[in-house]
Amino acid sequence: MSAPGEGVLECYQIGGRIRQISNFSYPLRLVNPQCSPLLPKATAEEGREGVNGRCHNHPHYYYPSVNYMLTYGGGLVHGDHIRLRVKVGPQVALLMLTQGSTKVFPKREGRLPSTLVSPLSRLDPTQTYQTIIVDVAPGALLCLLPDPVTCFGQAQYHQRQRVHLQDPATSALVMLDWFTSGRADRGEHWDFDVYSSVNVITIPRNSELSAGSAGRRRSEIVVRDALLLNRNSPLTSFKARLRGYKVIGYLVVLGASLEYVANRFRQLHEQVKVRPFTVTEHHHHHQQRQHGQPTSGPDHDNAGGGDDDFKRVVWSVSEIREFGTSGVAVRFAGSSTDLLKRWLKSHLLSLRELIGDSAFDMFYYN
Repeated sequence: MSAPGEGVLECYQIGGRIRQISNFSYPLRLVNPQCSPLLPKATAEEGREGVNGRCHNHPHYYYPSVNYMLTYGGGLVHGDHIRLRVKVGPQVALLMLTQGSTKVFPKREGRLPSTLVSPLSRLDPTQTYQTIIVDVAPGALLCLLPDPVTCFGQAQYHQRQRVHLQDPATSALVMLDWFTSGRADRGEHWDFDVYSSVNVITIPRNSELSAGSAGRRRSEIVVRDALLLNRNSPLTSFKARLRGYKVIGYLVVLGASLEYVANRFRQLHEQVKVRPFTVTEHHHHHQQRQHGQPTSGPDHDNAGGGDDDFKRVVWSVSEIREFGTSGVAVRFAGSSTDLLKRWLKSHLLSLRELIGDSAFDMFYYN
């Protein structure tokens, strides 16, 4: 039996059907809704093809599976330790979602219930942790697209997401890590104590076994991104620095089958890239605002996507080209979760061709 908060999920394609193995313990829960595959259809000229012209023997054809990661009570209570291990088999597109934001409740004083703490855990029992470790097979796709984490006032949260791509040429990944400023309806605005997040993406090392590795093949780190917001930091308060935003996020799109998705981010970012902003321009824009005149420039021309609201999203794109991989890392910030959900879904629209309408429509359904 799994320790409290631990779970295992394995998805495989066998005979054209998804076969799933899952096991989880309180407070973690996994829900696997019915998801229609990319069924073939007959056409007069081209014979039997998949949706959007994707053939079953197409190198980027996937069998979709959707899983929701839930916790009883709708959030993580102080002291919860969630640890989920996932395996994605060849030709499977696993879409991992949550039903609403992951709420992290405030720190509680006193002794924690023994049922929430694993005797084998080496983590601090006074902190809240969530760890997701995924192994993506050759020819597989992982879409880790949860709703944002919402830390309540005085919450302490630590998150780790580690993904291993078995084949940098054919394994693919969309990974999202984002969080909000807190419960706005209660006046909370960056009032949590600690938010820590580490995202690591690895691939197998091509060289021979390293000396001293005791027979284990080591991995190459393609991406390692770490973020720490600590109220007790001696540096300037993050609350003061982030006061203009309510949502902060980080997105990775990596893999040959996702090149079209990555290119969309690249192309749109070229249109909205912030140019050098001089002191003279800043003074001119300040005068325009004082007189109620429309402005232009970095604060105004941040379009990209065809939706006027998208102008309020601040974002940047960085290239990922390590050890034969290709993709982009996107950082973004905005003033509304709903706005950013629409922005993300608009920019990831090409995923529909890879995972089908049924699975894609579960992604931030509206």
